[in-house]
Amino acid sequence: MTLSNISIAVKNVDSWYGEKQVLKNINMEIEKKSITALIGPSACGKTTFLKSLNRINDLVKGFKISGIISVGGQDIYKDIKKASDLMFLRQKMGMVFQIPNPFPMSIYKNLALPFSEKNNLSSRKRIDEVVVKCLKDVHLYDEVKERLDASALDLSGGQQQRLCIARCLTITPEIILFDEPCSSLDPISTLKIEDLLRELKEQYTLVIVTHNLEQAKRIADRVGFFYQGELIEYSAKDKFFTRPRHELTQKYLAGKF
Repeated sequence: MTLSNISIAVKNVDSWYGEKQVLKNINMEIEKKSITALIGPSACGKTTFLKSLNRINDLVKGFKISGIISVGGQDIYKDIKKASDLMFLRQKMGMVFQIPNPFPMSIYKNLALPFSEKNNLSSRKRIDEVVVKCLKDVHLYDEVKERLDASALDLSGGQQQRLCIARCLTITPEIILFDEPCSSLDPISTLKIEDLLRELKEQYTLVIVTHNLEQAKRIADRVGFFYQGELIEYSAKDKFFTRPRHELTQKYLAGKF
């Protein structure tokens, strides 16, 4: 892996909530325009790690972190001090959560609001163009084009999650973080999201936390296995699932814990 292909570089990262250590010496490199899946049992550090990548954990009282997380060559904990720079980081590193969380407003306003706040001089025509493009990018436009003024809360769960992904796209991120985005969806909606993720990796770097091993097999380029705060194994998907090196990985894949 050459440096030019690296989107995120993580070196010797430890983190704590108060006195409890939750991440232990994490080292990994995430390639640009790829899907990296993070798997492991509950409470093993996956989501903490994910939320450390865009510093959302800063909002958690008692959270501490050491080591280096470099995004685009910039140490995001050492080099980013100003609130405006932190906001810019989070715009470039969007996040989609486990439960769909559309704003309680129209489908159109869900997409127009983040874009208009970022580009406050944009014309209505330009906002319309962004809304349509982002809805098309997530294959939702044809399903909602006749009811853009209807409440986003009236959409199905799968549609709401695709809307949230579209909303994320309006702020032109380079990296998108997904925290179990399909855990509350039915199988058909899950497959639509997976198809979408495979398309999005042509333009974006994607990191996804998932408990679904089959999902990781279907969509990931690389897979990282977390256990009790440690990154036990991290490799290309085919190697990970067919030739895991670590005994703990072998047991997890075999369903033994």
